[in-house]
Amino acid sequence: MEKKWISHTPMMKQWVKMKNELGDDVILFCRIGDFYELFYEDAVIGAKELDIALTSRKIGNSQHPLAGVPVRSVDSYVSRLVTKGYKVAIADQLEDPKAVKGVVKRGITRIVTQGTLVDDSLLTAGKNNYIASLVRKKAKNGEYAYGLAVADLSVGDFFVKEFHGDGSTNLLKYALDITSPVEFIYSEDAEAKVEELVRDEVGRKITLTPKPNFWFDPQEATEVLFDHFEVRSLKGFGIADFSLSAAAAGALMRYLMETQMRKITNITKIQILNLNNVMMLDKSVIRSLEVFENTYDHSEAGTLVSLLDKTKTPMGSRLLRKWLAAPLVDPKEIQKRWSIVETLFSEEIWQNNLRAALETIHDVERIATRISLELAKPSELIKLKESLENFPSIVEPLQQLRTNPEIAHILERFDILDDVLTFLTKWIHPEPASSPSDGAVIADGVNTRLDELRQVLREGEQWVKRYQEDQIRKTGISSLKIKQNRQLGYYIEVTRKNTSKVPPEYVSRQAMVNAVRYVTEELKEWESTILNAEVEITELETQIYQMVLQNLGNQFERVHSTAQIIGLLDCLSTFAEISLRNNYVKPSLSEKPCLVIKSGRHPVIESFQPMHEYVPNDVMLDKERQQILIITGPNYSGKSSLLRMVAINVILAQIGCFVPAMEMQLSVHDRIFTRIGASDNLIAGQSTFMVEMLDAANFINNSTNKSLIIADEIGRGTSTYDGLAIAWAIAEYLHNSPHRPLTMIATHYHQLSELEGFLERVKNYHFKISFDGEQPIFNHKLFRGSSDKSFGVEVAKLAGLPMDIIIRARFILRLLESQSASIELEDLEPSVANRIRHATELQEQQASLIDWFGDEVKVVPPPKKDQKKKSKKRSKSKLQLKPEELEVIQTIKSLSVENLTPIQALQLLQDLKTLVDG
Repeated sequence: MEKKWISHTPMMKQWVKMKNELGDDVILFCRIGDFYELFYEDAVIGAKELDIALTSRKIGNSQHPLAGVPVRSVDSYVSRLVTKGYKVAIADQLEDPKAVKGVVKRGITRIVTQGTLVDDSLLTAGKNNYIASLVRKKAKNGEYAYGLAVADLSVGDFFVKEFHGDGSTNLLKYALDITSPVEFIYSEDAEAKVEELVRDEVGRKITLTPKPNFWFDPQEATEVLFDHFEVRSLKGFGIADFSLSAAAAGALMRYLMETQMRKITNITKIQILNLNNVMMLDKSVIRSLEVFENTYDHSEAGTLVSLLDKTKTPMGSRLLRKWLAAPLVDPKEIQKRWSIVETLFSEEIWQNNLRAALETIHDVERIATRISLELAKPSELIKLKESLENFPSIVEPLQQLRTNPEIAHILERFDILDDVLTFLTKWIHPEPASSPSDGAVIADGVNTRLDELRQVLREGEQWVKRYQEDQIRKTGISSLKIKQNRQLGYYIEVTRKNTSKVPPEYVSRQAMVNAVRYVTEELKEWESTILNAEVEITELETQIYQMVLQNLGNQFERVHSTAQIIGLLDCLSTFAEISLRNNYVKPSLSEKPCLVIKSGRHPVIESFQPMHEYVPNDVMLDKERQQILIITGPNYSGKSSLLRMVAINVILAQIGCFVPAMEMQLSVHDRIFTRIGASDNLIAGQSTFMVEMLDAANFINNSTNKSLIIADEIGRGTSTYDGLAIAWAIAEYLHNSPHRPLTMIATHYHQLSELEGFLERVKNYHFKISFDGEQPIFNHKLFRGSSDKSFGVEVAKLAGLPMDIIIRARFILRLLESQSASIELEDLEPSVANRIRHATELQEQQASLIDWFGDEVKVVPPPKKDQKKKSKKRSKSKLQLKPEELEVIQTIKSLSVENLTPIQALQLLQDLKTLVDG
């Protein structure tokens, strides 16, 4: 590799040395003056990915690729490369070019990867940015054990978890789901297996970074942790006996130090990732309930997080996403959040004051990290100062609400950091330059020598002004100007027509087309004085600024702790505001397993339409009477929305928010399982039906007595009788399970409603539909009982299918319904199980429409509106019914005679006679 990198100049020798220190997968940005330059292959990649000009530079005897970006905009270019999966190394000038003769010393100051970002400009403010380290070990029984470490360098989070025994892989998958790491590091030995696991489970583009095997040796990794945390045991972190977790954590810490090239001072503790006290929501549930992204274009539009994220601070936004991914299961903790939300809800004035104060707070959490790593810019210190100045505005509403013991506890932990504010006010200039090398960053009056040098500069500026006036008077050249640039320094510029008036002590330095530039000994002396002062000021300000960062860095834990409290207040006040604005109510907890929702509403759907247009519904589930609800009804009636509404309201309740309902009572749910919508996983070779069955297997095998199961159209991914048989068997299994998980099943298999007849805890509910002429009217209201029609053809008509298709579909539907009726009449037995057995036998014969109806399907034209409908003799020897006769029978079978009024009965009789007459 080195042979094609020509180190012909001292600067290129620097570049080659740095490039050799990096891996082949790292692009090097090298600071040269006002640009970061890319050379060789890096230039080719940069030009292509960043859409910048690819030029060439003569190095030795040949031309080689060159590209560059301005220093002032390098962050945006680095961000674009990193989001595409590249790793970028930044080589900066380690000396002030003004103070150095010859080649400026350069060195790599940081390596930027997806998982190690700390710059605000490269991060999404409201989202965590996790990097993970994974260790995998096969146990004697063939099961795998895992050690996982996860960190968000930008906020100082560092978590570990170890997984052993049955279900270890599933728990690992869940941990990956809730943290969604953007980068993984792992042992080179385990590369293929880990890559397969990670790509399958995370399901998106991530950066995969294999590292040497010795990094993951438990003893080697533990020593890294000892050195970083300055301890001799991991017992204080609770992981002394977790060798796999320690191996993953030590390797991750080594990688963070390697990329940042400094001690990671913002990571001060190891926490165990808590999966025991939170509700498990796997990626299937998150996706089907559209918690973080919709299923249409995978954006946040129309999602639960888009509805809830009215937070005022980045800390609150990040915390909200954590809560949504892992709702609480501890009743006491849920009640604590509800208590705070209730107080803020009822004290609207103080809630508004708190929200207004939070709006003035910057991303204190990430600023604290950048201070700790000594990377913070002066402008970020000003943001911290502005935030601290507004802390009293946060405390004031809390003081007024401290009668609530939970708010009083928060107030006790809220560090107002007034000493930090005093320190910042004293040392940082109120309007600082972008860096110590660009102007005043340190405040006046804190360093005597700095004040003296600044006075020299001010006097120098005045001296130059006076010197220019003197030279104009002396030479009589009114247009004479004293200017400055990087190449010449200070000079006297005289137009060509006035050069004859120039005195002999003027020394020509540069001839221009219209002017000549001169210097004098006197001007050079003052220039030397000014330049020396500027260099010393830069050096002194840089030293003082580093001292300021180090002092502030010592307060990291205090600042970080208060930033987390602000995030907590932001989330809970957001819940209160949304609940007040949208008429949500406080739920209640029940010791008995149940879920009762009165006039429940889907919060996201409701947000897109006025409340008076949304039709609320009641749902009741319990272990004794209504464990399983079978919900039938027409297409487009609201079955899927109802199921999602129930699941989302449970999530809202268990993250501490109020809910869109008149009343809600629930027992704490440990998991929600969903089987909603048609989807496949082509990459994993899984068909739509296979994905459906995997979801079903998940809730069958992993549900507990505290779980909630939401199943929409279970079994619809295969043929009718296969699907019906599977759905029937699953419902029976869940009913007879000792866990009795609360379950809702929406289905077009109307036969499932017969389960209510012999399974005591199954109850039927349905959505009705009415017609205005041929126009279907959906009232989206849930009623007790079952439905026997789906009206899919009518929904297809609403969708705009051509009428020829609609008419033909109606005709074929009548034939199918007629055949179904003839089968039942011919083979009807008392036992429901025997009917299902017969249906399964028919399925095994793989009967087609032509098998059932002969040539009738192919040759019978669609009925015309002005002709009477006719039926042909069936090709099979079964009891024959005309479609209109079948409809009469089905209508009569579905009647509830005792509920008919006399007028309704007469009207029905007239409708039936009209139908028979054609």
